[in-house]
Amino acid sequence: MTALITCVLLPLAVAFAAEPDVNEYWIVDPVGFDGVTLVGMEVTTRLMSDVEDLWAEFIRRIETEITGVETRTAYGVILAWNEFNSTFTYMAAVESDMPDPLPEGMVRRELEPGSYAVFYFPSRMLADMGQYAWFTWLPQSQYVHGSGYDFEYYPADMWSTGDGDDEIMRLYVSIESE
Repeated sequence: MTALITCVLLPLAVAFAAEPDVNEYWIVDPVGFDGVTLVGMEVTTRLMSDVEDLWAEFIRRIETEITGVETRTAYGVILAWNEFNSTFTYMAAVESDMPDPLPEGMVRRELEPGSYAVFYFPSRMLADMGQYAWFTWLPQSQYVHGSGYDFEYYPADMWSTGDGDDEIMRLYVSIESE
C-alpha cells in the first residue's frame, strides 16, 4: 500500500501543494468498522482521470442496473497496487445485497471488518487529506497501516445537493497497533 500512496498520491500532492487547513478537517479516534458488501465497477490504471471516468459511468448505471441499494452512500476503494508497472486498482461502489448474476462489468467485493482512523473533511480536500493521512498523521501516530483496504466514504446526501465540494466526506485508513 505504501507504494500506491507514494506513486498515486504524491503526484497529486504536487498538484495540490497546499497543506490542508487544520480548521477544515477532523481526525476521529480509531473506530471499528463492521464491514459491508459492495457492488460496483473497477478500473486498473495509472491515471486519476480514469478513476473520474469510472465514477461517471458508475453513477450513470446505479439507478437502472443495481438492485438492493438501501441508500446512495458510495465508496471509493483502493484495492491493489502494482509497483512493477505503477498501476493501481480502484473500485467505485455502493452497498448492495443484489444477487447474482451481476450486470456486465460489475463486481462484488467485501469490505472486511477492521480498525480504521477516520478523517472527516470537505470533499474538495480529498487529495490533500490522503496525503496528510498517510504521510503526516500515520507516521506520527501510534499505529501502522493495517491490512484492510483504505476507502473514501461518500454519504448519500452528497449526491442530492448538486455541489459536493463543500460536503463533508470521510477517508477511512486501515490501522493496526504498532
